Amino acid sequence: KGRRRALYGFLALTMMTFTLPLIFFLFGIYLDPALLFLAGLSNWLLVFIEEFYKLRTEERRLKELFSKYLSPQVMNQVLRGPRPDLNGQRQTITVLIADLRGFTAFAESKTPEEVVKILNCHLSLMTDIIFTYGGTLDKFLGDAVLALFGAPLSQRDHAQRALAAALAISKLFSENSKYLPVGIGLSTGEAMIGNIGGGKRLEYTAVGDTVNIAARLQELAGPGEIWATVDTVTSGEKQSVVSEWRVMKLRGRETSVRIGIIKSEGS
Repeated sequence: KGRRRALYGFLALTMMTFTLPLIFFLFGIYLDPALLFLAGLSNWLLVFIEEFYKLRTEERRLKELFSKYLSPQVMNQVLRGPRPDLNGQRQTITVLIADLRGFTAFAESKTPEEVVKILNCHLSLMTDIIFTYGGTLDKFLGDAVLALFGAPLSQRDHAQRALAAALAISKLFSENSKYLPVGIGLSTGEAMIGNIGGGKRLEYTAVGDTVNIAARLQELAGPGEIWATVDTVTSGEKQSVVSEWRVMKLRGRETSVRIGIIKSEGS
C-alpha cells in the first residue's frame, strides 16, 4: 500500500511538471516547470518519508511482538511477506503441547534454584526443536510448552512439521536419562489466531477446539508417547510410526475423535 502511494505520488509529480505548464500555456499563462517540479518533489518526498516511517514502525512493532515466539529465519519471512492480521483471523494450524512427565515429584527433592535451572534447560531444548521445524512458541505452561505450526506464517506442511518436531522432542528426551520424558498432544484444525486479551494485556495466541483437543491429548499421553489427531498423522509420511489407533471421547467434548498413538524410537 505504501509503495503504491509513493508510485502514485511520482506519477502525479511527473504530470504536474510537464502537463500542467502545457495546459496553462494553451490559455496564455506561463508556469515555470522548474518551480512546479521543486514543489511537487518536496511534496512527494514528504509522502515517501511518511510511508517509510510507517513501514519501519510496523516492522519494529512486529519484531517486538514476535521475536520471542519465532526463530530469526521465520521472523525474517514474516517481515518480508504479507503482514499478519493481529486482530484475529480463522486459520488452519497444528497445535503441539509437550509436557514433562514426573516433574512435580522430581522437583520435591530439589532446591528452587535447581528446579528453575533444570526446567529452563528442558524448555530451551524443546523450543530449539520447535524453531528448527519452523514452529511458533505460543507460551510456556509451567513445565509444558505450547507451540503453533502454520501461524503467523502460513505453512502448507504445518502438520508434517509439527509431527516431525514432536518425534524429535520425544526421541531426545526418551533416549537421554538425564532428561525427563515428555508426553505430547498434537491437533490439526481451524483456530482463531491473533492478539487476544483485554485492556492493556494482549497476547498473540490461538484459541478454539483445535487447541483444546491438543491439551486433552497431551494429558492422556504417557511418557515418550505422542497422541495426535488423524488429520495430523495422515498429512505426511509418518503414518507408519503409529502403534495404535483409537476412537474416543475427550473430556469436555460430545463428539468422538480418532487419534493415533505414536512412540519415538527411544521410548
